[in-house]
Amino acid sequence: MKQNGCFHVYGLLRANEHSSEYKIEFCLKRNRIIILLHGLNVPEQDLNRIPHIFVSQSDANSGTVSLCLFRNKKEKREFKFGDNLRETIIPWIQEWLYFYELYLITGKWYGNGEHPEKS
Repeated sequence: MKQNGCFHVYGLLRANEHSSEYKIEFCLKRNRIIILLHGLNVPEQDLNRIPHIFVSQSDANSGTVSLCLFRNKKEKREFKFGDNLRETIIPWIQEWLYFYELYLITGKWYGNGEHPEKS
């Protein structure tokens, strides 16, 4: 589906066969990919404590967040257009979901990676 100059693809993913299912939205625009996760069941005030996400004010009420899955700076680029999504983005989302579900249980993020400091 195309809207606002952005090509949108929707799907459902889970971390593994025992995990909850989540609605994922890929927004592709001008060689940029944004991965949105819909329907997080987390109070709005707790969203800012979850690592590796970006939350816009307009989406916070709906539980929609943008996932931070890879470095996008030219010198450290981990994903580029033409890469196989099945070998990159999809497993990265599944890994994020796995650590997210552990976070819901323990209150601690066990994943690694870099993320810009939240203000």
